[in-house]
Amino acid sequence: MPHTKKNRRTLRKRVRRLMYFSTLINILVFGVILLVIVTQMFRPLSETAAKFIGSSIARDMNSPAFLNQFGIAGLEQFDPAADSAKQWMKTHLEDVATQEKFIYAMHRDEHGVWGEKRHDIILLEVRIQDRVLFSNVQDVTSTLEETGPWVSKIVELYNIESKHSLVDAQGETIGSVTAGINPLVGFGLLMAAVASLLLLIIVVLFLSKLVSSLFTLPIIAPIDQLECTMKSLASGEDVETTISSTVKLKRPLREIESLIDSTNTIMGKMKSYTELMRDQNEELEAQKLELESQRDEMEAQRDELEAQKEELLRSQEHIQEAKRKLALQEKSLRSLLNNAGQGFLSFGADLRVREEYSLECVKLFGAGLASRPFPELIAPADTEQMTFLRNLLSKLFQETEPAKRGLYVPLLIDEIQIDNRHIQLEYKMIPETEPGDGESCMVILTDVTEKRLLQSQMEQERNTLKMVVKVVVGYNDYSELVREYKEFTGERVNALFSEEVPLDAALFELFRQLHTFKGNFAQYGLTYAVDQLHEAENIVAELCKASDTQSLEEVRSVLAGFRMGEWLEPELEVLQSFLGDTFFGQDNVLFIDKTKIVEIEKKMVATLSTADCQVLLPELRKLRFKPFKELLRSYPEYTAGLAERLDKMIEPFEIEGDEVLCDSEKYADFARSLVHVFRNMADHGIECCNEREAQGKPELGRIRCEVRQEENTIRVTVSDDGRGISAELVKAKAIAKGLIVDEAAAAMSEETLREFIFHEQLSTKEDITELSGRGIGLSAVKLETERLGGTVEVATEVGQGTSFTFRLPFEAVSEVPQLEADSMITPLAETAEQFFREQVGHSLQAQTPFQLSAEDKVSLRNITTFIGVKGALEGRFVLTMDESLASATVRSLVYGSLSEEEERQLAEDTLAEASNIILGNSIRRFPELEPYIVIEPPITLQTRGASVKYADAAIWTCRMACGAGALQLSLILTRKPDLS
Repeated sequence: MPHTKKNRRTLRKRVRRLMYFSTLINILVFGVILLVIVTQMFRPLSETAAKFIGSSIARDMNSPAFLNQFGIAGLEQFDPAADSAKQWMKTHLEDVATQEKFIYAMHRDEHGVWGEKRHDIILLEVRIQDRVLFSNVQDVTSTLEETGPWVSKIVELYNIESKHSLVDAQGETIGSVTAGINPLVGFGLLMAAVASLLLLIIVVLFLSKLVSSLFTLPIIAPIDQLECTMKSLASGEDVETTISSTVKLKRPLREIESLIDSTNTIMGKMKSYTELMRDQNEELEAQKLELESQRDEMEAQRDELEAQKEELLRSQEHIQEAKRKLALQEKSLRSLLNNAGQGFLSFGADLRVREEYSLECVKLFGAGLASRPFPELIAPADTEQMTFLRNLLSKLFQETEPAKRGLYVPLLIDEIQIDNRHIQLEYKMIPETEPGDGESCMVILTDVTEKRLLQSQMEQERNTLKMVVKVVVGYNDYSELVREYKEFTGERVNALFSEEVPLDAALFELFRQLHTFKGNFAQYGLTYAVDQLHEAENIVAELCKASDTQSLEEVRSVLAGFRMGEWLEPELEVLQSFLGDTFFGQDNVLFIDKTKIVEIEKKMVATLSTADCQVLLPELRKLRFKPFKELLRSYPEYTAGLAERLDKMIEPFEIEGDEVLCDSEKYADFARSLVHVFRNMADHGIECCNEREAQGKPELGRIRCEVRQEENTIRVTVSDDGRGISAELVKAKAIAKGLIVDEAAAAMSEETLREFIFHEQLSTKEDITELSGRGIGLSAVKLETERLGGTVEVATEVGQGTSFTFRLPFEAVSEVPQLEADSMITPLAETAEQFFREQVGHSLQAQTPFQLSAEDKVSLRNITTFIGVKGALEGRFVLTMDESLASATVRSLVYGSLSEEEERQLAEDTLAEASNIILGNSIRRFPELEPYIVIEPPITLQTRGASVKYADAAIWTCRMACGAGALQLSLILTRKPDLS
């Protein structure tokens, strides 16, 4: 039996303590009240006595009789040294103040003899001008100085004085009479009262103990007797004798007597129960004999049942065989589903998971999936997301048109994360199989963790490509940055942490440099170096905080462990693998094979998104593209030298026009073919000096070349002010060569005839020289022009000169424009405000400006429209509003009166159209980008109190309100901007 701690609480102790405490509390309460009353009454009595004594003395001294008594004109003439004055002061002042004394304490004098220390009860002080006629206050003051601080504070409570003025003949105050009762009297009375109260407590406690003993005796004695009886009954010794007897007590109290009567009643009932049990045992023996007889009868019946059992077993074997076949089929099907590597479950319109689901679902969500709500299963910790899913799935089951259902499905959660596993969700609607079952939705769960890992690797490769492009495009700045970093991590860091530089200043400079290099390297996508710099930055920040407790050697030890010079190595190796061993050949000079750039371009197209390619490809192409004018840079010098050989003089000229970047390989053959145009102009276009002088032209001939970009075309114009081309001469040459007949030539216009100059067999020059005259040059120029898909035009006037204009197709290298959220958010707000003002008749006021949200979800109001956007702007536009504002919009845009039911039916279509108008009109503000943007069909849902989550998205939100209600515009970009 376990040991239990003995209960030491007894009734006797409880009663005594109760009486002690109640008596003590009463004495304390009434004693404190009495002390308060006594001490408070002493103050007004002291004040009255002080006023009476002080006013009596002041009245006597201010009276004319007092002045006549001493023969003086005013109190200022009173001489306390006179015999009459001494007699009056003794009888009226000293006797009054000292006639009553009290013992304050016992003290030992200078001889060591103990005696009583007495004090005056009345304190009196009389002053005339600066003379003190009488005062007995000093003894009290010296006594207070000898006491402790707490006694002084109590005595101060009773320090009550009454001050009365003494005046001269003119009534002006020249002295005072101050009277009061000694505050030590009040303190003595208070101490006497406290001592009396303590004595009273001791006496009362002694009496309480005596009374409690007498009071508890008649209560405890009967209870002790009853306890002995109960112990005898509990021990089980001679129970029958005990329950047969009755308990009798001597002079019990009424309550205890009632308890004894109840005990006797219980023991009497126990005696009756004992006799009843004896009778029941005898009856059970009789029943036992009867049951044995019945058992024999059942044995006979059992034999009969055995025969029936054999027949049932045969039937059961047939049933078991059928079940076995059915179980094999079910097992085969379940094994197929369980080993498919996917989870399968379904739910109906009540959104609760049905009992049939695959083993993979148990691995993902645990056992007991049946009847669990599907929204709670995939979004257990997000109440708002569950509300949104519940509303959307209910809408999906209510919708019957497949086309509209196809708009709802993309809004469902398509991927969740469980224990670091990425699970993709695919939804399929299953028609009703049996009447009453209803339509269901099957969810296929696929583990795409490896796929996401591969995507992560691809993303890493994309980031690497972006880094390569940024480094190549900004190589000069990059190489300068690397050089500065290497200098800093070498000699400059060592010089920074020297004895001459204060440690805190050196640490701050190091922190600043690390932060600057981190931001600069981040611009080029050098993630490893940025991470290492960030970690070092945190360590240096801690060193800065503790710079007062750090020594220079300790800091140098920490910095030695950084190894900052190695942080660029991983990315430098990547760059070298992409760009070749000659990439880092020389500072500020980019050595890279053109084929390497082409390979990078191909890899970008295969790896990066379209938007990334549109941004990065033009920058990369600029490295291998050249200005078109550079293809023609040799012609001015060549033409001037050729003219000099022919004894002609031309003005120096340069290639003029736009800096049009182009693929030099594409236009190289055309540029080389233009040599024929420049040579012809120098050879037989420009006249000799004498001929030009005779025609009144400047002595120096003039040749010009201009390059311009016209949208998607390069226009190259080459002109001179020479002889021009005679149409008649061309016609004659063409007829002589047999290219045309006379009749056809007569009908040709000059423009048509000039086209013959490009014929390969025709030249207007009479003699063939080493420079021209074979009719091949201009035909080669036209051939190269047409090969590029271009055209050539000739404008000439005899005696004035000739102009060749070439128009070549051109693919611009400039960046493809992108529509950023910062540019789109203001038109959205303005268009929405304009639409509701003009079409709905309500003026919206922006409660908050469009701002980038820190959360990854959008809280929705009563009714919401979603519109997907792709192309130059990829994401989703969300317009959500209160039901009251939606109702006002429907009534404004739909003609005629509507019932509430009609209004609810039209709300979704009307809001979808309004959202389309707002988004479409906003995009039309960017006509150059409109072709690059695709707007998907809108989806409108009832979304009261729900929210929708967009992971890894940038969300801009603007809240607006008017008299009819509030709305919220949200622009969600599926690709977050790089804010670093």
